[in-house]
Amino acid sequence: GHDQPVEVHDGTVQWTLRVGLHAAVPPGERALTAKIHFQLCTVAGCEMPEVRPVRIVLDLRAPAEATP
Repeated sequence: GHDQPVEVHDGTVQWTLRVGLHAAVPPGERALTAKIHFQLCTVAGCEMPEVRPVRIVLDLRAPAEATP
């Protein structure tokens, strides 16, 4: 078994991920790949757990270009 807490969601979900970058990283577009682990369940039962890659694109801007 897994000893990690289980989150239960119904409907559409959205997560926020805080990313820290070194100050020397130049402005521009950067792509990251994360993995999301999930399992779909209904009142009738649960599907097998799945892992899928998620591509995240960051638009890094110089401090003067950043919008508040």
